[in-house]
Amino acid sequence: MFRRVVYVYTKKIVGVVPAVLITSLFFGVLHGGAVQVIPLTVLGIVLQVLYIKNSTLYTSILLHSLHNFLIMSIFVILGI
Repeated sequence: MFRRVVYVYTKKIVGVVPAVLITSLFFGVLHGGAVQVIPLTVLGIVLQVLYIKNSTLYTSILLHSLHNFLIMSIFVILGI
């Protein structure tokens, strides 16, 4: 959703770099609480750059899945 739909639409209006920043911030805000916004926004930037460089969602999906797996594993290990 963020990588393709929101990014492509936003890029037409404001250009590449602002679109990456806007969609990544949107990703960060919608995915986490106040403490998580900055790290998730950075993750959003990385995921968007992967999409732009590779012209495919597969690498972004793979990294996003790996990130989710690692975070959930930490929660399970810590008993959170």
